[in-house]
Amino acid sequence: MSKRKPRLTKAERKLSASNALTPGQSAPPPKGYVPAAGPEVLDVEIAGFSPPADLVIAQLPEEQRAFIYAIRAQKAAGTRPMPSASMLSVGDTPPLARRAALLDKVAALVDQALSGRSNMCLQCAALLQRALAALGFAATAKEGQATFKRLDGSSFAWRHAWVEISDGSTIDGNADSIRENPFVGSGCHAEAFWGPRAELPRDRSFPLGSALLPQDFNDIDVVRTWWPALQSWMRSRGWI
Repeated sequence: MSKRKPRLTKAERKLSASNALTPGQSAPPPKGYVPAAGPEVLDVEIAGFSPPADLVIAQLPEEQRAFIYAIRAQKAAGTRPMPSASMLSVGDTPPLARRAALLDKVAALVDQALSGRSNMCLQCAALLQRALAALGFAATAKEGQATFKRLDGSSFAWRHAWVEISDGSTIDGNADSIRENPFVGSGCHAEAFWGPRAELPRDRSFPLGSALLPQDFNDIDVVRTWWPALQSWMRSRGWI
């Protein structure tokens, strides 16, 4: 007895239409295809349905597909850039080694996003604030329209997020990933920063900012997946 072919939802049929798929049929891999090397978070939902990542990627322009596949290849090779590689750190509370380890762990978690972490500043700040609070710091995740300079002297502004501690420290933990954001363009070489706000690098400026909006602070991936994973990691190191 032959198996009945699975029925696609309305959303699946719509997504597969451009590839002329029939129920149960897989689309041929796009040019330059690279398979996922681990967990991926796809911020796409259609009528309550979260489609497979490869199905969504197949609908993207070739340039965007190449960008995502390049990130997948780096993940598979273990060569994704981490904040600690070039972090600017001022002060010693907490110590540099702990700062670096914490920023790298947060970066690795939010890097599960399909296009990497360059659009994950809000989630990074929400996670980092939770971690610092667990370590006993009075920290607040902030967001606002920040301005960054490129190497050629031009600048751009976009919605950004960072963390502020009651001792006057500012933590811009995801800035090093901005350079790979395809919508910003090349030329921004900001590095992650942890230190007094007065010593914020001259390649960026932050407004006073406001507390991260509830819907961003309580992002579903942060709350359900990444924060529990970060807590477990911190416990394994005896931090909490």
